[in-house]
Amino acid sequence: MGWRVRVLFKEVKNAEIYIEDFIGYLGSVNLGGLGRRALADTNRYKGDWKFGMVLVEDGEFVIPGQWVCVAEEYSPGLNVKIARGNIIVSTRVGFVSYDKSNRIVHVRPVKSIEGISLGDQVLVEVKDVQEKTAVVEILAVNRRPIKHKRTAVILPDLKTRQDLNECIGVGDLVIGHVVTLFSGVIGLSIWKNELGSVLPMCSRCGRPLKKKDKALICLKCGNKEKRKMASIDTSTLSEWVFGRSLAR
Repeated sequence: MGWRVRVLFKEVKNAEIYIEDFIGYLGSVNLGGLGRRALADTNRYKGDWKFGMVLVEDGEFVIPGQWVCVAEEYSPGLNVKIARGNIIVSTRVGFVSYDKSNRIVHVRPVKSIEGISLGDQVLVEVKDVQEKTAVVEILAVNRRPIKHKRTAVILPDLKTRQDLNECIGVGDLVIGHVVTLFSGVIGLSIWKNELGSVLPMCSRCGRPLKKKDKALICLKCGNKEKRKMASIDTSTLSEWVFGRSLAR
């Protein structure tokens, strides 16, 4: 059983190869960003296929699983591996680097970003609040400040359907719990007793709110607001902000 191959050369750096009747494989293979034109041999099928080329130019940006080159051209180095079809693919987000003298290909990873996992506790600053969702910026994870801020979304409490405007406010520092990581969106919950606002800010003048009796009052403008306050000891807030306790 042979292959029927159609090669469409649009430009040197934009070629597509469609391989039909491949045993155990249906569909098409799309090779974008080709450095050289594909050389497909359809006369003799012997269980292997060769392009005789690199698929990504030196210095180009790649993501995990992206094709880099064929193993006949270069040997795999750091952050790459040989995948099905004798193709070298990237295992990291980074930039391709060819060692042409030794015929080895590497991927230089981009600067790593602190990871966030399900179950982590995070300190966030509230940027926008609506009735059912709030957009926040993550400042610290598990009491460790992070260098690269991440955007997240506070999700509503499906049991009480409480209005988030009555629980947190713009500018508040809030401790939340990571409950979803879907398609790059970080979803947080603040509905356990120990979670919620730890430094509420006045929506009128931007000054910190102070607890007086059972209410939160701004000592500057007299504004009164509602919040879902975290039950943690707020004296530990320095650990979240500075990564260590300032208590002596």
